[in-house]
Amino acid sequence: MADDFYALLEVPRDASQDQIKTAFREKVREYHPDHNDDPRANAQFTAVKKAYDTLGDPVERNAYDRMGHIDYVAKRLSGLPDPDKWAPDSGGDSSSSNRTGSPGTSSTSTATGGTATGTPSGSSTGSSTSTGSTSTSSGGRTSSSGGSSTGTTSSANTGSTGSSGSDAQRTASDGAGATASARSVAYADDPIVDFVARHNRVRKAIGWPLLYFVMAIYAAGVGAVVAANADAFGSLADRVSAAGTDTGALSAAFEREGIPTVYDATIGELIAGSTPETTVLVGGILLALGALLLPAVVFLLVYLTRLSAGWKPTYLYPVAVLGPLVGLVAGAAVEVPLAAELALFGLLPFGALVVMVLSAFVRPKITAVLFS
Repeated sequence: MADDFYALLEVPRDASQDQIKTAFREKVREYHPDHNDDPRANAQFTAVKKAYDTLGDPVERNAYDRMGHIDYVAKRLSGLPDPDKWAPDSGGDSSSSNRTGSPGTSSTSTATGGTATGTPSGSSTGSSTSTGSTSTSSGGRTSSSGGSSTGTTSSANTGSTGSSGSDAQRTASDGAGATASARSVAYADDPIVDFVARHNRVRKAIGWPLLYFVMAIYAAGVGAVVAANADAFGSLADRVSAAGTDTGALSAAFEREGIPTVYDATIGELIAGSTPETTVLVGGILLALGALLLPAVVFLLVYLTRLSAGWKPTYLYPVAVLGPLVGLVAGAAVEVPLAAELALFGLLPFGALVVMVLSAFVRPKITAVLFS
């Protein structure tokens, strides 16, 4: 039987999300009832799907690594078939004896020049007619005689060693689990992670879809502000284009010349009590809302995935998307230079999003192609 979901998908514990997805697709082709006549196919397919739902979600994967397979299945999963029904077929190899470990079961192996027979009591004896070395196991004791031989014979006693082999296998699995848990030590008893993991709707809402939604709100606000001052921004673009690589001309090109500060064009007008145009009003609300939500959403995304296998985002991302909020606060006190505003409201938040997407989705694929 597969010890845990990693063994079921046949991936290492430090596998990336792309590796887990690829392994899941291969297992689906292997276990899907439409392609598999094995009577256990339905149970196997269900178990594979449960494994992917768990390991394919960074939050659930952290909880799985921290709790261990048995506790996680008992506390978090429902509908997982009996392991005896979805255990992959051993194909007759010797590992099946390690999995069962039941008394009264013996394995028999035959080598050139010798035979080995097993007895139901769990002990096995071996004999050889060839001249040479013969290894005989009886009740776990082994003796050998010297000499050259054309063949050797060995027999395994699973009545006693089967269970100990299984124990060793579980110990190795527990050790690997401890290593994985060490990577997630910061999440131990973490209320935020536990809350997200236990609430399916929250888990689905938090993450990339939420980030894209908030970024779309912010981008709409920025677009409305630019549209309300289209002539001034058009003139700015012409000046920058004409300046080329001349640093002096570029510095002069970034004069405001009719371009209001973002604060004055949004929150400032509302605080002053004036009634702005509908486009400016809507743009100001969306921009301010996006400036407030972006740091929180990016921080939560980074926090929940920081120690998971695969992509390990940096906390510089939430710092970068603080730019718009810093620009609005600073604009209330001083007149922020136009170049600084362009960096705070444009370069930092949109640049951070592009770098995050490339690091999380594009770079792993390129790395897999280069090193495959």
